[in-house]
Amino acid sequence: MKISKCSIIVALSLLSVSAFADLAGKQTFVVANGELTTHKNQANGYAGLDAGTKLSNSQLPAAPSFSGTVTAAALAVTGTTTPTGRVVLPIGQVGYFNTTGTLTTIASASDGTTNLVALAPTTTATIDTGFDNGGSNNGALRYTGATTKYADIAVTASGTPATDNEVFVFAIAKNGTAIDGCQVLGTLIGTRPVALHCVTTLAQNDVITLKAGNTTAGHDLTVKSLNIQALLM
Repeated sequence: MKISKCSIIVALSLLSVSAFADLAGKQTFVVANGELTTHKNQANGYAGLDAGTKLSNSQLPAAPSFSGTVTAAALAVTGTTTPTGRVVLPIGQVGYFNTTGTLTTIASASDGTTNLVALAPTTTATIDTGFDNGGSNNGALRYTGATTKYADIAVTASGTPATDNEVFVFAIAKNGTAIDGCQVLGTLIGTRPVALHCVTTLAQNDVITLKAGNTTAGHDLTVKSLNIQALLM
């Protein structure tokens, strides 16, 4: 019996169709790292994104809700102004301001170190810890701590000379002696401010003051303001 070429082709085509039809109902093709669309928005599946590539509200858990009454006692704050763990740095200040001023008598001319007079207006003390006013409100700031420490001292003052155009020297003093390197010079005309900043060591009961001298002549100075502040390190 002869089989034509055409018959063979038809037979093979039918076999292929039958095989694919059989596989279609029995095989699942898996793409690496892929997800089935039937798992979208399903338990243990994956959440779908909206057109803006964001999760829709329906895919998010409900926000927690709270109920009850908040009492004043629950909101009350207790304690001190010194928080736990704060590094407490002793700090103290004395200050004075008066537009009339306090006269400081300077009897003799100064060479920059001699004939210096302490400015002693009636000051007000502002103390945190480690300092006091030395027993009197007269422009002095005293360290009361038991341990010798370095101190950052800042002083500002203003004054009016009895005679204009005279050169004055101002010095931060410890226990009455000017601290070397803590002096400034200035020619005063009318009321003028002065500022000094100095670092020194302070032992227990050391007293800080501001002294002034006139290098031109023994002429007076009227103090209008004074502020001495010390911060221990």
